[in-house]
Amino acid sequence: MDEDIKLMMELKAGDKTAFDRLLDKYEKPIINYIYRFTGSKEDAKDLTQDTFIKVYNAAQGYNPSAKFTTWLYRIASNISIDYLRRRKASGNPSSLDEEFDSEGGKFKEQFSDSGKSNALETAEKEEKGLEIEKALQSLPENQRAAIILKIYEERPYNEIAQIIGVSVASVESLLFRARTALRAKLKNRF
Repeated sequence: MDEDIKLMMELKAGDKTAFDRLLDKYEKPIINYIYRFTGSKEDAKDLTQDTFIKVYNAAQGYNPSAKFTTWLYRIASNISIDYLRRRKASGNPSSLDEEFDSEGGKFKEQFSDSGKSNALETAEKEEKGLEIEKALQSLPENQRAAIILKIYEERPYNEIAQIIGVSVASVESLLFRARTALRAKLKNRF
């Protein structure tokens, strides 16, 4: 049995430490996923908390019919999409210029490699990261989810389809349209 499913089954049986282990393992990846999706540090933290509250509350009814990460990312995606729709309806956009602190440093550093570089190269990489992030935020929700899951989270097509609730063919189409739109938006930038 998959380790994550085993932990969920332990949580279902009442072992609260199993939830702590899942939280330790997936909190940062989910924060990063939601941050890429929403573009907001504070929203990412809050929505990640909401995601794990849903996981905890759903433990009693959990049935491992899909891979745990598929189920987890689907919850995170749905929470993010619902949040973005509420934010759009209220006319309250978030800032794309926020930095996100993590144990490894600022979130924007994820766009740069770990090799040493001079200050100019670092500034250029940060600027590229911001441009990519702005272009990513401009995509429709399903395209954004598909591209984040494929490029940043390295999920296979079938898992992406399950997470966002579409067919594999639709994922291929979403990724094609997202890549085309990103190329057009970033064409003269790099």
